[in-house]
Amino acid sequence: MHDIADVEAELTVSRQTLEAAPARALALLRAVATSLPIRAALAEHGYTVRDHEEGMNLLLACIDVGGDLAEGFELDRQAHRAIAELDAWDDSGYLKLRTVLHHRYPAQAEFLLRGLAPETEMRALSGVRKLLERFAEMEADSKPDGACKGDRAALAFLEKKGFGEGERERLRRLLRLVDNSMAQGPGGVAKDAATADLERLGALRKWHDRWASRIL
Repeated sequence: MHDIADVEAELTVSRQTLEAAPARALALLRAVATSLPIRAALAEHGYTVRDHEEGMNLLLACIDVGGDLAEGFELDRQAHRAIAELDAWDDSGYLKLRTVLHHRYPAQAEFLLRGLAPETEMRALSGVRKLLERFAEMEADSKPDGACKGDRAALAFLEKKGFGEGERERLRRLLRLVDNSMAQGPGGVAKDAATADLERLGALRKWHDRWASRIL
């Protein structure tokens, strides 16, 4: 019986084999197109122009950049810019918030900023996300009884100081861009689409193996 490590290793090998299929199929198609002896040998086994076209179509299906994938690349670019923007924001945003709130609303400053400090890249996003969650708690008056005193006034004050709902929504929108990109694979390939990609690679590999075995 295989343990988890063995299964993961087998899946890795299988994926690596499938990923090699386009290069192998291209080599075979090129050989058929340029070598009379190879064409003749395959013809003896029933290889026709239709089989050649099938191989080319299967190969193209594996490497074609369709509309969905093109949109995915744009989503990746937007997410990259969003990460950079959030990373830059937390370099000064926490300090500005603390400075604005410290004297008038120290309890709110402590609640919002406890444990938060400038971070880099993806870690910066975790901090901003936590900050927005705390803002949401303040807006909903969801803290324990008595702890909400002054929250509404602090929120109104922050609205005037550039940390109002408009700015918080901007930060939420940046986080959503990153979340949407991460919910998909590289180039915006969704998880279901990634499965379909493996199926296309599998079909190409079968085509290659069927005809390559005839000339070995």
